[in-house]
Amino acid sequence: MSPEPVDGDTSTNVNTDIDVSTANTIRERDGESRLKIWLLLAANRLYVTAVLALEVFILFVTLVTVIPSPLVPQLSSDDTIETMVSAMLGAIITGVTLVVTIGQLVLSQENGPLGEQRDRMENSMDFRDYAEELLGAPSPADPSMFLSEHRIYHLLEYNI
Repeated sequence: MSPEPVDGDTSTNVNTDIDVSTANTIRERDGESRLKIWLLLAANRLYVTAVLALEVFILFVTLVTVIPSPLVPQLSSDDTIETMVSAMLGAIITGVTLVVTIGQLVLSQENGPLGEQRDRMENSMDFRDYAEELLGAPSPADPSMFLSEHRIYHLLEYNI
């Protein structure tokens, strides 16, 4: 947007010395290192997680073996071990119960009476047929292709 002229002034003050071009790559725009960009965008996340977990494990084992802990006598008593195992089992059982409950809640929205599922499928197929008629081309079976930007643009032209 250009600035509006004030009090009949028709000239605009544009500084042409400023470079407004943008860089072509993320690295040039952001100034980050190649390693960081590769790690965040291209690296296999499973391997990165495995390497980080291994490093933490090795660091923990090294610290435990090198630095003697003043808690060793307390941790070796039977009462402390029983309390820790009891707390861990309680946390695991509670966590599993929550995960299963939330999973069932999410899936219960998708699982319904067969008649409702059939109606949803028929409505979807009717819409696809209607879109085929308007566009004059067969609709692809893949939902992402069916909802691609250029198809949506053409459907919006027909005010669907």
